[in-house]
Amino acid sequence: MGFCGVVAVSMSTRPLPDLNVCHAHRFVLWALPRTAARYVWSALSQYGSMAGLTHAVGVPHGCEDYDIICTVRNPYTRLLSGWKWMNQIHGGAHHPGDFPRFVRETAPGYVRPITEILGTKVGKITHLLHVENLHADLRALPCIPESATLPPNVFQSEYDRPWQEYYTTDALKRTRIIYEADFREFEYTTHL
Repeated sequence: MGFCGVVAVSMSTRPLPDLNVCHAHRFVLWALPRTAARYVWSALSQYGSMAGLTHAVGVPHGCEDYDIICTVRNPYTRLLSGWKWMNQIHGGAHHPGDFPRFVRETAPGYVRPITEILGTKVGKITHLLHVENLHADLRALPCIPESATLPPNVFQSEYDRPWQEYYTTDALKRTRIIYEADFREFEYTTHL
């Protein structure tokens, strides 16, 4: 399975680990890869304990009526983040300096579309947390008090230039095709 390929756990009644479950506030967090998952998990953990962060998707037995909070990100920046992360952890083995080649040859197998990871579970989501609007989306959650001070996001990737400059015309086109369902489902524009 690829780098950002998540094994989607079924919605069955078999016992599952707590995943990212907060019983105090009755929610399950689906913290998907390259969607500020570590930050969201750490921010939400302040308001109720959760087991260690996992990217697994599912609903443990006894939590079927809990809210589902899901992290999402613009496919353009999510794909770029996946490429950068892969080069950091694999010592530059994934086309360093050649992001368009990564998009052409590697992208779909390593940074799977969120809609593909979730499949039919996408309809179970109660609250979406968009990376691009993260603090506002977090503040809209019922478990976050109005007076809450959210921690700074120390997990953000840094780039040597604006993300748009990494994309060629061909890489943009391929990304739009590969992640078409993500752009549509999570209301991201394909235009720069």
